[in-house]
Amino acid sequence: MGKNKERRSHKRYEVDNVHGEVTYTFEVKILNMSLEGMAIETTKMLIIDKNYSIKLHNNDKTILIDGQVVWSRLERTQKTDSGDIVPIYRAGIKFNKIFTKRANDIADFIETNRIMTLEKRILGRFRVNNDRAHIDSPMDFIVKKISLSGMLIETFLPLQLNEKYDMSLRLDDQCKINFQGRVAHVVLPENGTKTYKVGIEFKKLNKQDRENLRKYLLSLNNIE
Repeated sequence: MGKNKERRSHKRYEVDNVHGEVTYTFEVKILNMSLEGMAIETTKMLIIDKNYSIKLHNNDKTILIDGQVVWSRLERTQKTDSGDIVPIYRAGIKFNKIFTKRANDIADFIETNRIMTLEKRILGRFRVNNDRAHIDSPMDFIVKKISLSGMLIETFLPLQLNEKYDMSLRLDDQCKINFQGRVAHVVLPENGTKTYKVGIEFKKLNKQDRENLRKYLLSLNNIE
């Protein structure tokens, strides 16, 4: 018996039809922007009509914006330093819920980082020096095994070992729990598949969500 199995203090259950989401953060390049939205370039395909959370970095300040993708297309491919060929996508994002304070934050970001001279039109688009931003995107995963301390999932995302991610889990139609998950181990895709098998350790699981998880696991035990 392996050391990992010996250390386990909680029974693991195989499950079907249990799904969750992991918030995956990736970097994008800002091509141009205005108070209404922005055009970006990235190696990740953004889905038209889907909402994303965007983080702009203005000196020591982080500006959080919600935006909806209005167009998205494959622009080209390029070779990395390691020789891999990666796709480059471009997308247009329209900002949502731009109230006074948020509009002021965006205007300050443009004014601080703009390359072109500010025009009279307040909604003019500008290129910026500080052209890196980050997008938070929820991605689905399937749970294969679960216990009170963690789970084994299948995902198309290349999650990084020992990294921590914001995650949620829908145990049934009425119960959803939120937590931070630490990547404990990763099995790379094999036999022609594209999915990673990832072991997740539950972190920052509040008392109520932990109790809901415990009750769910008890129900599985009763089924057996």
